[in-house]
Amino acid sequence: GRGNNAEFGLLSLLDYENFCMGGPGVILSRPTLARVAPHVKDCLHNMHTTHEDVELGRCVQKYAGVSCTWSYEMRHILYHNSSGSEAFTGVLKQPELHHAITLHPVKNYMHLY
Repeated sequence: GRGNNAEFGLLSLLDYENFCMGGPGVILSRPTLARVAPHVKDCLHNMHTTHEDVELGRCVQKYAGVSCTWSYEMRHILYHNSSGSEAFTGVLKQPELHHAITLHPVKNYMHLY
C-alpha cells in the first residue's frame, strides 16, 4: 500500500516503496521472519509513523532487504473491503469472499463470527 490520500507523501516512504497492508494480514516467509525478528525492538524504537503496517514494512526492508510485495493475487485471500463503516456488517455471500482467509475491516464485534 501507499497510504490514503490525506497521508500520501507523509509516511517517509520513497517513491518506489510500499508498506505491508496490515489490516487483512501479512504473510512472511520463514527466512524473512528469521532476519527481521531479532531486530523488532530496534524497529519499535525507531518508528517514523504511528502506523504499525508501515513500520513493519520499513523493518522488513531494513533487515531482510526485501519489501512487501505488490501482490495483487493475495488481495483475494487477505481481503480488504474499503467500503467504509458498512464493511462486513451483514450476510457474507459475495463471490469475492469465497476464497478469503481473512476479512478486514470488521468494526463491530457483534459481526465477528
